[in-house]
Amino acid sequence: MNLPVLILGAALALAGFGVTLLLALNSGPSATAAGNQPVVVAARDLDQRTVLQAQDLTTAHWAAADVPPSAVTSSRAAVGQVLLASLKRGQPVLSNQIGQAGDVTGQQPAFLPLAKGYVAATLPSSELPGVGGYVQAGDYIDIVAIVGSRSGSTSNVRTVYSGVRVIRVGAAGSTAAGPPSSLTLAVSECQAEFLNWFVANASLKYTLLAHDDYAAAAAAPPDAACPAGGSSKGVTEADVRARWPALLG
Repeated sequence: MNLPVLILGAALALAGFGVTLLLALNSGPSATAAGNQPVVVAARDLDQRTVLQAQDLTTAHWAAADVPPSAVTSSRAAVGQVLLASLKRGQPVLSNQIGQAGDVTGQQPAFLPLAKGYVAATLPSSELPGVGGYVQAGDYIDIVAIVGSRSGSTSNVRTVYSGVRVIRVGAAGSTAAGPPSSLTLAVSECQAEFLNWFVANASLKYTLLAHDDYAAAAAAPPDAACPAGGSSKGVTEADVRARWPALLG
């Protein structure tokens, strides 16, 4: 007499399990909804105070529920910004972890973002030579030398270096308003010596490259005449004449 009851109970249990499974499948995130939110993440391990470049970042696609608050969703919003905290590869970039160089004073870098074989060289700047103060860390500039001719009649002007990366604007920790008084660049030791010669014997001005030209500048081959990691040899007027004929007049 209990057999029909047992069969009915088993049928009801199976039906209940099926309804529960169906509800769970319908209430969970769909395959098309999961993983469709773009999130900018570190393409490699990045140190604090790194000036972010396009190659430092990549875009992942996460489920909306996994995206942290303040996550950066476009790499264009992060390129050229200074990283305030170190990131491991794959970690998301948050808007409160990046800032302009002038916004993060008081936080000193463990080291400047220099590739192997390069050095940091600081050159004088102001409103007119420094493009009105529009040059920022992460930008690329051309360096123009203005040298008075030996006859004293006119000056000679020539772009001596192109596509040089700016890694710092102004003095560390400076809060001074207005155009910065210096630009710190990533150059080879040999280039730094030539630039110091121009600072001592000529004047320098800078031109700011268009943002769309930054990738080409970053990918340009190193200066064969001044290789990175080369030893310091010193610079004389004869070296400048040999490198830039007719510049000295």
